Amino acid sequence: MTMKTSISVENDMNKANDNRKSGRGPRRSRFAALVLGCAAVLSTNPVSASGWPVFDFAGLMQAVEEWGLIDKQSGQDLAEYKKQYDRWQDTMKQYQQALVRIQAQMRSIGLPEGQPLVNGRTDR
Repeated sequence: MTMKTSISVENDMNKANDNRKSGRGPRRSRFAALVLGCAAVLSTNPVSASGWPVFDFAGLMQAVEEWGLIDKQSGQDLAEYKKQYDRWQDTMKQYQQALVRIQAQMRSIGLPEGQPLVNGRTDR
C-alpha cells in the first residue's frame, strides 16, 4: 500500500504543479508586460520647449553683411566679365579686318573667290 500512496501523492503534486502553471502563466506575462512598459515609459526623458524663444540678432546681422559682400563681389565679377567680353569683341574685330585684308590681297593677284591657294601638283 505504500506504493499506492506514493503514486497518489505524486499525482497530487503533479496536479498542484499544473494548477500553479495554469493560474500563474497569464498573470506572470501580464506582470512582465507591465514592468517592461513602465521601464520603457520611465526611461525616456521627455523634452519640452519651455521658456522664451531665442532670436539670434547677431547671426541675422552677419547674414545680412555677408549678403552685402556677396552682392558687391558679384558686381565686381560682372565688371570683370564685361572687360573680358570687350576684349574678345576687339579680338574678333581684328580677325575680321585681317580676313578682309587677305581677301583683298587675293583679289589683287587675280584669284577668283573661293579658289584655294594650293600647289597644282598632286604628287608629293
